Amino acid sequence: MGRAKRYLLIVIIGSAFLGTACGSSEDSSDGYTTEKAVEDAVADAGEKEKFDAAALTESEVKAMSTAELVDAILRDPKMTIFSAYNDSIQALEMFRQTYNVYRELNNRDDVLETLADVYDEVEILTAEEMKENKENGKNDSSEFFLVTNVEILIASELFKIPGDALTDSQRRLCDRIMERSRKVQEARDDQGDVYSLYSNGFYEFYIKLADSEYQQTANQSALMAFVPQEE
Repeated sequence: MGRAKRYLLIVIIGSAFLGTACGSSEDSSDGYTTEKAVEDAVADAGEKEKFDAAALTESEVKAMSTAELVDAILRDPKMTIFSAYNDSIQALEMFRQTYNVYRELNNRDDVLETLADVYDEVEILTAEEMKENKENGKNDSSEFFLVTNVEILIASELFKIPGDALTDSQRRLCDRIMERSRKVQEARDDQGDVYSLYSNGFYEFYIKLADSEYQQTANQSALMAFVPQEE
């Protein structure tokens, strides 16, 4: 099974709390509320085989490739509940303190490139696909929130890189991610009101930087080129 298909089987409960579908608990145009997304994600978790990345031992995570570490994080719902904390940085710090998968990922030099590979492969759900899934009784909440979570993880890496000090290799990688982000955003825009600005993980990460020091760092980082402006 290809990586993209594997990722589309992931249950992303945490992102249901983000309000990515509608930006609040109010109904979106298709009636998909934040509360409904949470219920769907929980139901989805009960239907699919659960994966507990927290159960991996230190020796196991050290033997894993960076791609396998990212896959483990995305497959375990506990690893992507970013909005359970005051801000994005606090969430990541808590994840690193709690889960050895995150700690090991933080030690790798190829995280951004690996995430770029994942980003290249995942696709957003179209309104037509959501309608078809609903008619067939299929729960698609895991697919709906996946791209946002990948973008949040990428944003956490871009946040660390000073925007005026990019190396040539980092610049090429950022250009590649930017090209992909434009295509993803265009795909979202084509779906009407199904996706809001909060569906964009770069934006979601940025607006949840509550500390002024984090905000200042972000404003000077490579992240800012990826944060869409509010209209």
